[in-house]
Amino acid sequence: MYSDEGKWMAEGLVDAEAPLLQVGQRYLLFLRRLITTGRDSKRGYLISEDNGIVGKSAELDEYMQVHHIAGKVWITSDGMTALSANQTEWQYRTGPQILGIPEDAAVSLIQDALKQ
Repeated sequence: MYSDEGKWMAEGLVDAEAPLLQVGQRYLLFLRRLITTGRDSKRGYLISEDNGIVGKSAELDEYMQVHHIAGKVWITSDGMTALSANQTEWQYRTGPQILGIPEDAAVSLIQDALKQ
């Protein structure tokens, strides 16, 4: 999964507001396809520049979070939806509120919203 936020470090992309997914944890992810041009398609990947360093930044088949907070909902060990541990006060501006409820209820609300 590609992310355009944060800073590249030796261990990967790190951003306090967009923590990496934790192995073994479950999430609801809201993703979108990367926006590409004909030039990207011909090359086969996206390139980017950061501080004068240019290089490959993503494969064309990768997906991106729709938002660094809203795009990632954690499913806790008791099956409830929550933000990552360092995100405490946050709600969706529009649509159903899917935080602090059971996973199956959140999935049902998301499916209903997609039908509209």
